[in-house]
Amino acid sequence: MLGDAALARAFNEARVMGRVTRAELGALLDRSPGRRVGVLQPLIARPAAATRSAFEDAFLAFVERYGLPRPEVNRRIAGYEVDMVWLAQRVIIELDGRAYHDDYRAFERDRDKDLDLASAGFVVGRMTWRRLHQQPEREAQRLLALLERRRAGA
Repeated sequence: MLGDAALARAFNEARVMGRVTRAELGALLDRSPGRRVGVLQPLIARPAAATRSAFEDAFLAFVERYGLPRPEVNRRIAGYEVDMVWLAQRVIIELDGRAYHDDYRAFERDRDKDLDLASAGFVVGRMTWRRLHQQPEREAQRLLALLERRRAGA
């Protein structure tokens, strides 16, 4: 009944809440021959961390659509949980939605976080929903250029 995006979102929410693991879903699929389980296979195919929002899902779809390297998701770096990270290049992208980043305290916390991460050797970029959806080509080019520069050691 659910589309692919809604199904992935439901699975990730269940993982975040500790209600199911990738291994448990895989075992269930193994015990269900003959049923329509093909739509669930992609959910266990990639051993990635669970996403926590539709914004994170949309960002990963953007990465895939533009052929960018896949980041790690919701990883702890220098004492902070970051949304997306490319460890080899030491690049972090924080996804800034209004629900979590629209008051004075959140604004100040974000600036502290950015400087602490920069002190640990990471470049931090911030992506908004509007930029992701209204100018995706521009954002993909910028992110690719940043990743390539960091890979080259610049």
